[in-house]
Amino acid sequence: MSTRNKYQCREADCNSSFSRKWNLIRHQQRYHQEVYSESCILCQKVFTENKRLQEHLIVDHGPSEQFLVKSSAFEESVVKYRLTFDENELNFNNAQNKIFDEIKKTIRFEAARKTVVKVNLVYICQMSMQSLDGERDQVTLIPFRSSAFITNGLRTSTLSIKIRQAFRQQENSMEEFCDSGSNWQFDRAVAFDIEIAAIKPLVAGSKIDEPKKSYGNMKHRKYLYDPDNKDVKCFLHCLHHLLKEKESFHEWEEKLNLKGIVFPISIKQVKKFVKQNPDLELRINILYRTLGKFIYPFECGIGNGRNTINLLMVEKIQSNNLSKNPVQHFMGILNVNRYLAQRYDNRLTSKVSYRKWKFCLHCLNYFHSDFALKEHERICHTKRVTIEDVPVKGEKLFFTNVGYQHMQNFIAFLDFECLLKPNVKLLKCLDCKSTRCKLSLIHI
Repeated sequence: MSTRNKYQCREADCNSSFSRKWNLIRHQQRYHQEVYSESCILCQKVFTENKRLQEHLIVDHGPSEQFLVKSSAFEESVVKYRLTFDENELNFNNAQNKIFDEIKKTIRFEAARKTVVKVNLVYICQMSMQSLDGERDQVTLIPFRSSAFITNGLRTSTLSIKIRQAFRQQENSMEEFCDSGSNWQFDRAVAFDIEIAAIKPLVAGSKIDEPKKSYGNMKHRKYLYDPDNKDVKCFLHCLHHLLKEKESFHEWEEKLNLKGIVFPISIKQVKKFVKQNPDLELRINILYRTLGKFIYPFECGIGNGRNTINLLMVEKIQSNNLSKNPVQHFMGILNVNRYLAQRYDNRLTSKVSYRKWKFCLHCLNYFHSDFALKEHERICHTKRVTIEDVPVKGEKLFFTNVGYQHMQNFIAFLDFECLLKPNVKLLKCLDCKSTRCKLSLIHI
């Protein structure tokens, strides 16, 4: 055994060792458990070996052939795809729209392999600067990067919206760059990069396994509410319990607006349910637990109500029959920070204690104080673009630690090209309504 691999498999006749604990857990599930399965997140087909699942993803749900892997790292947990445009691709928006389906297909393939991924889209364009004589002074390649977003293989409609939002951010960056006063203009589209990074999952719970159920060994069960429902409305049962409704479930259900809602409920219909029932004032966060016991952020902030509901969506094998597709089951999370935190034995009190961590449900990063968590959530890139607060013109900045004063020289670099009068007049194109279209440039 290598000295670097401190986690060794304790099964007889097995000499495997690992440097990370969750790799050891995954090895034990695959090779030493009697019942193990993994399902394809795109088509729900079940496989007893991860190798077969990966082969299925490549053959049946492979990435776009137009995008090639440019680089990868950390055993392909971080990968970059690149598509190179033809030299005659002269329209900014048309180049984006032509590859929309290819981008979506590639992201879904990687999301299915890695369950939950963080995505960056980078649009590389050739830009040129014109002199007062109308001649090209400089030609360079400029990357226009959109904000990162988190997605998974099941977010088909949401993924399309996020890609369109990324396109608009890239176009706005292009407009700002061209309007900076240096007479830059768009020449042609050169390449498009997709940067994808796997989100490291959490393994919730302690070392002590609870009794086995059809959805695997659940840990920290006392912080979960598992509805004992005979129907397929586990979602509603969880809401009824977590909202602490005094009425019976059936009386409460009759007051809900369930028009167009079908059970078992999908994520898309969860959003529809929240809109149709504004009186509940819901804000729903959903975590996803795989058959391999790994937990990922799935949906965060469905609704803007004051009642925060945290749900755990688990995969459940029907009657332990691997030939059947797994179904999704909702459980309520009573205390999300306790459920996700690590459990340890306190040597001072001889009692079981939990790490006092505060989790961001956008990305599952943890913090040691509520203040640090709120500051992180304010700039978390999963839902919004980062906004930097800067002082307004004329406002003075004051420093409290005056004892650490030190004289410092400031050097300013000034761009005097911004004082030049532009040699072109930008008008809106009558066809595409964009100022970047070459048809809208009228030389003076």
